[in-house]
Amino acid sequence: MHEIGNRLIGSTRLFITQYNLYASDALHLATAIDCNCGVFLADDFHFKRLSSVSDEFGILILPVQTSIDEFTARVGDLE
Repeated sequence: MHEIGNRLIGSTRLFITQYNLYASDALHLATAIDCNCGVFLADDFHFKRLSSVSDEFGILILPVQTSIDEFTARVGDLE
C-alpha cells in the first residue's frame, strides 16, 4: 500500500488542473509516477492524450489493448 502524502496530493492536483483528468485517474497516475513505475497501462480514453506526461515524468502510458509484441518492444526500451 502506498501512503498518500502532500507530494502525492500535489501531483494529483497538477494532473487534474493541467491535464483535465478526473480525480481518480489523476491519483492513479500520480501514484504510479511516485512509485517509479516505468509503465502505466490504461483502459481510459483520457490517457490517450497524455503522451507529454510520458516524456515529462518518465512513465510510458500504454493502452491495455497493446499487443504482447508491441508491449515487449516498447518496454524493452526502458530496461
